Amino acid sequence: MNQPDQILAAMACVVSAAAVLLAAFLTHCTRIRPEPQPARGDAVEQWLRAQRDVHSDKYGVTPAWFILDDLLNLYRLHADTATPLDQHCCEGNGCDCLEVAP
Repeated sequence: MNQPDQILAAMACVVSAAAVLLAAFLTHCTRIRPEPQPARGDAVEQWLRAQRDVHSDKYGVTPAWFILDDLLNLYRLHADTATPLDQHCCEGNGCDCLEVAP
C-alpha cells in the first residue's frame, strides 16, 4: 500500500470512529425521559391517601371524603393498568367508553 492509500485508510478509520462517537453522543443527549407513570405506593398515592385521612379525622366521612377516595381509587387504577394520567382509564362499570355505536 502506498503512502496516499495509507493516509486515506487512516482518515477513513478516524472518520468512522468520529461517526460512532457522534452517534453515541447524540443518542445520549437526545434521550427523552419518559413521563413518570403512576405507581402503587408512590409519593402521589401516599399524599392522596394522607389528604383523605386528614379530612376524615377533621370532619368525618363527608361527601368530600368520598370524592378524595374516588380520586385515590382512580389513581390506583391508572397505576394498576399502567395508563398515563392524561389518558382515560376505567373498569367499564357504568362508563360509556366501552359501548359500541350501532
